[in-house]
Amino acid sequence: MNYPKEVWDFIAQNKTQNINTLALKLSKKKDWPTDFILAQVNGIQKGKKKFPSLVEKIIFPPARALEQASSEETAFYKASLMEGTSLWDLSGGMGIDSFAFSKCFENVSYVEQNERLVSLAKENFNRLEAENIQCIHKKAEDFLSQATTKADWIYLDPDRREQSKRLVSIEDCSPNVLEIQELLLKKSSRLMTKLSPMLDIQQALRDLPHTYEVIIVSVKNECKELLFLMNHEIHQNPLIKTVHLRTNKIDAFSFHLQEESETLVEYSEPLQFLYEPNASIMKSGGFHTLAKQFGLFKLAPNTHLYTSEKKQPDFPGRIIAIEKVEKPAKGFIKAANVVVRNYPLKPEEIRKKFKIAESKDVFCYACTLANKKRVFAIGTRAID
Repeated sequence: MNYPKEVWDFIAQNKTQNINTLALKLSKKKDWPTDFILAQVNGIQKGKKKFPSLVEKIIFPPARALEQASSEETAFYKASLMEGTSLWDLSGGMGIDSFAFSKCFENVSYVEQNERLVSLAKENFNRLEAENIQCIHKKAEDFLSQATTKADWIYLDPDRREQSKRLVSIEDCSPNVLEIQELLLKKSSRLMTKLSPMLDIQQALRDLPHTYEVIIVSVKNECKELLFLMNHEIHQNPLIKTVHLRTNKIDAFSFHLQEESETLVEYSEPLQFLYEPNASIMKSGGFHTLAKQFGLFKLAPNTHLYTSEKKQPDFPGRIIAIEKVEKPAKGFIKAANVVVRNYPLKPEEIRKKFKIAESKDVFCYACTLANKKRVFAIGTRAID
């Protein structure tokens, strides 16, 4: 990273520039490290939100590694779930996770097969004064097979991309956790594997029978990570935990798979309050246990909205105070934020058909009730 001062000055002076415009400008500087400069500017621009407390201190990798890296927020959340003497991060990448883990473990081994990323991680760990991280340039499988000791925890975030193709299934990722899960557990007390948020959780649990807990992590109501926590035992009824990371608050909801299958739910037309679960709960499928835990009625079997006469303020999602519920018709509502749940039209199609303008304050839920009737439920956020 020993580039001349003029390169660093150029980065500082152009850090807000459009990347494509900057690339054109750099095409005239044939002897400059164009790829490095573009990676830094891209990293600074995206890092303000993804790594807010680190963005001024670190060197950024190429775009692909930057995109795959955990956000600072999710990395430190994962670190809060683990503790011990030693942790092996077998998918080191940019190193954000390893840095977060270094705050909870005496010794962290950062393992990465890309030599360029290893070099960059070493530089960043020095800048961040993370002296308890050892950087190792090896494939995860080779490191595991050659290790003569065990770790308290192993963390693995398999590469879910192959060139431009987005990969979802476990066996299509590298390394393939299905092939090495027994070796992973042989070399550690516990294992945390991060998998695609698009993954089918039920199928993944069949493939990973040592899973005792699945954590679904969302940020700004977008599902970001599926975390599978495993140990040496076989588990028939793992805990499913949903987590929504919010500013200064975490919305959490948990249930066991068997509990969900055994729980009955009651249905009702919209009452005084309407409840929309957050993204993590929608991914979890814990729709019956959610109703039970919060004393709510569901609108219909396939309409994942809930209702009650009395407000449940701790509900993990949006709460709407209902003002009116009617059959869809033009002129029923002039402006609203349109949300669709189990309804045959998309929000933009509803806006066009029923002449509904945009609104941040009013919500229109287009949904189907248990009696198959389609309605618009109109209301505003129920804020204390």
